[in-house]
Amino acid sequence: MDSFRLDRHFKLWEEYNRLIKRVVFLTVVLALAVLIKVLVPFVEHSEDKKPVLQKIAALEAEESEVNKKLEKILAIERVLEEVNRFIMVQPWQGKKEELILRYQRMREGHSREEYQREADTTIKHIADMLREKVVKPIRQGSGVADARGRDIGRMHANIESLDDFVEEWQGRYIGRNWYATINMKELTMSDLSRELNQQLKRFSEFVSEELKAVSREKKTVNQDLQSLNSQIKSEGSRLDDIEKELQSILPQWIRGLIDTNQVIQLMPVLLMFSAGYVFLLGLSLSHHYRSYVTGNNLTEDITSEPAMSSTWTLIQRGKLGTAFTLLAYSLFFITVWVLFEKSMGLLLDWLAIDSSRAWIGQQGIWSGFLWISRFVFLVFIAYVCTMPWRLKGIRSLK
Repeated sequence: MDSFRLDRHFKLWEEYNRLIKRVVFLTVVLALAVLIKVLVPFVEHSEDKKPVLQKIAALEAEESEVNKKLEKILAIERVLEEVNRFIMVQPWQGKKEELILRYQRMREGHSREEYQREADTTIKHIADMLREKVVKPIRQGSGVADARGRDIGRMHANIESLDDFVEEWQGRYIGRNWYATINMKELTMSDLSRELNQQLKRFSEFVSEELKAVSREKKTVNQDLQSLNSQIKSEGSRLDDIEKELQSILPQWIRGLIDTNQVIQLMPVLLMFSAGYVFLLGLSLSHHYRSYVTGNNLTEDITSEPAMSSTWTLIQRGKLGTAFTLLAYSLFFITVWVLFEKSMGLLLDWLAIDSSRAWIGQQGIWSGFLWISRFVFLVFIAYVCTMPWRLKGIRSLK
């Protein structure tokens, strides 16, 4: 039974020795190849695309604003059509007829002030109707009355001019005798229709000019967007070459399952995992070796010979053998650390350029992972380099 257990320890020690060599070799070679041939060109390519992407984002924002402006002006055009139909009906003529009927019912026995008060009431009703059916719809349509709306150029001034016209017209007839004869009433209402049509005509012309200007602006923005999108499409061929390079480096079984955006995020994690795996393999194979040595009662004179163990066995292997072991582990951890730092630098650069395709887009989280990993690398190196003194202390206790 003891012989079986000892043989098993020895076989596991041999197996882990082969495995740790493969992991060390593949980690360094694959990481170097992916960094140099894929990730560095990928980030440089992303950096080249950055100003183009920023320009496109700015143009898309501009296009959105232009579209809002266009929608607003089209909405005002629709409102103007409704207002024009309202003016064509001339509903104030009905207010005039109502005033005439009221005067007929009043007949004699009423003072001039009473006649004036009825006339003023009619003027106020017409002015209120103009504000409600003309000024208010245009103001709401333009968004001036809406805090979320956008003031388009001189739109606010034009609407205020329309509002001022209604105020001025009302002030022109309040307290004035415009109602003495039917002809005077007809003339007053006719003047209102004419002046109101003139006001709306100027406003309509302004809206048409704004619409043409915005349409030209939108056309320019769309042309710029098409040009930049074509530029990005041509840049895509470079990205395809990088992707092909990546697929040629990766093992056959993983090809097609992972792309460059994923590799740049996985690389630091995989390097950290590989360093931890080698550390655990080293501890494990050293444990199996010590168990085998203890079970066979081998003396320190035998085990301290470098040829009696492997470079990756963490035991006292004589001065030269122990130095090689410490050097091997230290070189591996330092090399992986350097590769890790480079891959993290590339990842952070890439996130600064475009984090939209990242699983974790917050740089703060990756920076935290960076500092934790640095501490872990220091622990690995310190543990390995202090191994001779720790083992010597353990033997002295025995």
